Amino acid sequence: MSETAKIRNIPMWTISKRFKVSYAHRVFNQDLLDSGMTPKCVSLHGHDSTIVYRINASSLHNDMVLDYTLLKKKFFDQNGIFHAEELDHKLLLSTEDPKVKDILLMTGVSSDEADELIHKAKENEYYQFSRNGMRVILFPFVLTAENLSRFLCHQFLKLVNVLAEKYGIKNIDSVEVCFNETDDTEACYSEFEVVVVDD
Repeated sequence: MSETAKIRNIPMWTISKRFKVSYAHRVFNQDLLDSGMTPKCVSLHGHDSTIVYRINASSLHNDMVLDYTLLKKKFFDQNGIFHAEELDHKLLLSTEDPKVKDILLMTGVSSDEADELIHKAKENEYYQFSRNGMRVILFPFVLTAENLSRFLCHQFLKLVNVLAEKYGIKNIDSVEVCFNETDDTEACYSEFEVVVVDD
């Protein structure tokens, strides 16, 4: 280390909030290579999962990183933002799945309706509907824990922008969403430097 180099300590607070959800999905493109194991996740199956929203901040706003109340579904809903709890007790389907139309037909939609629903999900970030007691969310990506954590993190970033623009909360340095599909697995996605403060 040169004599002119200085170490700068940057304080960092982290808060997190967990949400439990139960849902069904399938990972149609699961590939276990040449392991000799059967890819179980290509079948429709369910999970009881925990999703963790995590916020890092190098400064506090009113002596807090963020009030936990602002991480509740109600606040996300008020701002038109998808919250992790939306996944609860839903059938999650990928528009990329070659069998998605067949599965949609089993919910009672017509062939034309299925095409329209798939189109709506591809044009947007997702599309929800209910039919014959089935609550379904269509996503335009493969439904792995990695992709779901990225999607939820991008939704979380929308909330951070709302907090900065509407409420002047600009202390958040990074956000992360961890998707614990099971008790012993976790996929996390982070984004850093989410808010630039113009003084």
